Amino acid sequence: RLFSLEMGLSASLSDWNQLHTESDVKGPLQHFTDLKKDYIVFADQYHVYVINRKGETRIAINEILEKAPNASIAFESGAETSLSRFITTDVDGILKEIYLDGHVVSSETYGKRSAQHYFIADDIDEDGNLDYIFIDENKIDAYSHTAKKMFSYSTDETLTNPIVKDIGNGKKICVSESKNGKVYVVNPDGSLYKGFPIDGKSYYDLFGDSKVEKGFNLIVGGERNLLYNYTIK
Repeated sequence: RLFSLEMGLSASLSDWNQLHTESDVKGPLQHFTDLKKDYIVFADQYHVYVINRKGETRIAINEILEKAPNASIAFESGAETSLSRFITTDVDGILKEIYLDGHVVSSETYGKRSAQHYFIADDIDEDGNLDYIFIDENKIDAYSHTAKKMFSYSTDETLTNPIVKDIGNGKKICVSESKNGKVYVVNPDGSLYKGFPIDGKSYYDLFGDSKVEKGFNLIVGGERNLLYNYTIK
């Protein structure tokens, strides 16, 4: 498909090339910068694309890769350029590491998932390495970068819309479920944050509040088109 993009980068629109993908682009575009190079990353049905700020191919990935539609793409800069890589999952939940020379390493260490699973790579234990978080149906599984199981958390309902937030007192994994209209906040050890789940029927966000010691706020839509602002201690 014909693809174009306006970005708040130094390149002008006249510098931007039109890019043709093989099918419709799935999911949001993500932008990373490493060693003064820009990487704009996105996927269509069977390919992952990595381009520069001019719309030119930055990394040629020849392998067919059917990225899971709900999987985000993370970037981890290595101690050497050859170790830097993008990380995502395919529709089977297989971890895919895309290196800067274009080669792809697959890992089934973390098991297989449904095609609609969510994947996030984030340093939730704040040890300087990315951890891998899988949300599939009613379950959250988190693994360290060494493939050690950190925790599993499950509930009775299907979990969606996960985010990881650093709210000033540590990373939190947040998910929602629409059947009962609830938002969950899970600690890095897999325990449910005190007082959760709470009512919420829309996309949501969390942010730290310096006025609340070791606390944060959660904003979410609720009943009768009201906007809820929870203060969590």
